[in-house]
Amino acid sequence: MENILLVTSIIIIMFGILQIILFFKIWEMANDVRKIKNKTVNSFNEAHKQIILGNKDRAFEIYQRLYVEELIKISELKL
Repeated sequence: MENILLVTSIIIIMFGILQIILFFKIWEMANDVRKIKNKTVNSFNEAHKQIILGNKDRAFEIYQRLYVEELIKISELKL
């Protein structure tokens, strides 16, 4: 009976430690997503401002630059 209690206790302690590690990993990933979102949203906001101001060519250039940057990132991930 003591062996079962010991094994169960060890499993519960390991599970608790893994949960804490997982919490901090998810927290770090959320911060990374926030940084990526802020960078992307700011660029799109600039393009939207240019459209509102009537500078459609400048907005197109911004969208084109963002598209090329995303393609480069994707191609680097696949290599």
